[in-house]
Amino acid sequence: MSPYLLSICIPTYNRLNKLQNCLEKLLEQYQFYSQQIELIILDHGSNDNTFEYLKIINQKFPIIKILRIDENIGDEVFFYLSKLCRGAFFWILGDDRLICPNALKNILLKLSNPNLNLLFCNFILETSKNTVHLPYYSIRKKIFYTNHNELLKTHNIHLGHVSDVIIRVDIFRTVPKEIYSKYHQFGWAFLFTIYHSLKGILFCEIIQEAVYFKLKKNFPYYPWINFFVIGPSKVLNDLQILGYSPYAVYKAKNQVLKEYTLWQIYTSKIQGDFSFSKIISLMFRFYPYCYNFWGLCLPMCFIPTRAIRFYKYLKS
Repeated sequence: MSPYLLSICIPTYNRLNKLQNCLEKLLEQYQFYSQQIELIILDHGSNDNTFEYLKIINQKFPIIKILRIDENIGDEVFFYLSKLCRGAFFWILGDDRLICPNALKNILLKLSNPNLNLLFCNFILETSKNTVHLPYYSIRKKIFYTNHNELLKTHNIHLGHVSDVIIRVDIFRTVPKEIYSKYHQFGWAFLFTIYHSLKGILFCEIIQEAVYFKLKKNFPYYPWINFFVIGPSKVLNDLQILGYSPYAVYKAKNQVLKEYTLWQIYTSKIQGDFSFSKIISLMFRFYPYCYNFWGLCLPMCFIPTRAIRFYKYLKS
């Protein structure tokens, strides 16, 4: 039997200021639930005094497990932490996330359900224009999923956002490392592991209350073609081989195109690094039968860059 109900794992790398803000909010609540929650913080290779700061935190809260490895291991850190935690559930919390009031209380209440396998977290998306702090998902009643295909159709690659997912750790550990590592280069190793581990044993709830604040930001240094064109298609195709329905995969692909790929095409044209021939050939290869390829992404590829930049100028 697990000594904790929940393990919160925070990997960090050279983001000391963000980590300080994250822990300031988290520790305000954690001190009241340390008997039920294990807190693990892993510094993988920082050179900005992160570990020195964590030593100070550890003096104030000796119960916190502070770890350090000498290299940044990228997305492998999620799998690494899943092997270390002792809670029944584990949650990878980003070091830039700010916990909402009463978040831990609400989470522990949900996790007390013995049938639950996965808790999908709601959040508040912070933008410069967002003055009213409302949860991202407007949920007026409890939402449960017991069918893995319904979960895939509705939430597609959202489950790859690690801070949004709290999963029963013994289920997550059923996926071998070689399967997890297969998707590293595409940024969706965690996503495939979640869907792989949940097939056939799903009982998921979406928490109504916001759990944390998330800053809306772009990552121009990301290899977005890998992450939002090639990667999702490979993961979703492999989920179909695993037994997910072709229709669920088809719906998920169209949502990816609408919510992620379209925006990345728009952004890359503004930034001046858009390659028409490369994108078109990849889209025809991976999404030829998707209506959002023909209706949204392909037209965006043909819109002149000057027109897109002018639209952005008017919008600002």
